[in-house]
Amino acid sequence: MDNVGNQAETISVQDVDYITKELKDVFEYELKIHFISDQGQLFQTVVAREFENEDMMNLEIERYGEIVGRTVLFNDITPKPLVKVDALTRSIVLEKIEGSTLDELGISQELKDFILGRIYGILHGNEILSVSEENVLEFFKFLLTHLRFTDEEKNRLVPLLQTHFTKFSECFGGFTPQTIIVSDHISFRLNETIQLVDKEMIAQGHMVLSTIKSEIPDELTDERMRDIAYYFHDRTYLEFMETGNINKTIGQMKEFFEGYLLAANIHQMPPLNEVYPSGITLDIQLLFVAWLREVEKIQKGENILNEDKDLLRYSYFLLTQNPLKSLF
Repeated sequence: MDNVGNQAETISVQDVDYITKELKDVFEYELKIHFISDQGQLFQTVVAREFENEDMMNLEIERYGEIVGRTVLFNDITPKPLVKVDALTRSIVLEKIEGSTLDELGISQELKDFILGRIYGILHGNEILSVSEENVLEFFKFLLTHLRFTDEEKNRLVPLLQTHFTKFSECFGGFTPQTIIVSDHISFRLNETIQLVDKEMIAQGHMVLSTIKSEIPDELTDERMRDIAYYFHDRTYLEFMETGNINKTIGQMKEFFEGYLLAANIHQMPPLNEVYPSGITLDIQLLFVAWLREVEKIQKGENILNEDKDLLRYSYFLLTQNPLKSLF
């Protein structure tokens, strides 16, 4: 069909280019198809995902359905359209919607954070699950054993950690992630009929159209603030290294949570002070991400001289200064 709605009578495939990716438990093929018809040329891109086993395919389809359920209340965000499911070859085919990354839209950082906050709120949904304080503490202790702090430093950090863990015993920030949220994996398109990009138009779903990549996360359950901590880790850590505070990033977090709470309200999720009655866990989750990233670098032999001292200062800052007290 051409751009005025005329249906092609004849159509044939002229050429197919493809690239492949070998991911965990799945081969992914991106196919760029060149069609010739009596209406002219047409180009379309689809993504075929071939799974190692049927259970993985069924899990992705189930997660895809959950993403549809979480986005159905919003008219500007959708997963990639599901074109075909083939049980025989354990594969699914998704249409790739062309668009830009968020950085390519040419909008302010304020609006980027607002948009991403709203998307996180949409995809987190209204599920509220309890979080195991014991499991979180054990994971922190596991990371601590692999960090290159002295034994004395580690012994000082443990009681500081424990003072923060009452937040987890009383919070309901757990949820079931349906996809991995990475801004570069989201395709954005601006509504060109609207001249001014602002929060009001974005919140109403009229301004920025977003297409989400369906990608099964490793975790069966997650904690909302940990997911958000991954998004803010790099800029938070860098600002602290440069200035000794995170004031600029806190301002950006406020923009993010403004968008997040708009989506949460539409999902009819309880207020954050009810989900986190002892305070949000974002500070401790920022620490978790920092420690995890450092352990990963140590395991790869990428640890940098004096980086341990920087991380130790950052750890004490998050554990003792309550830097996010002004966030809400």
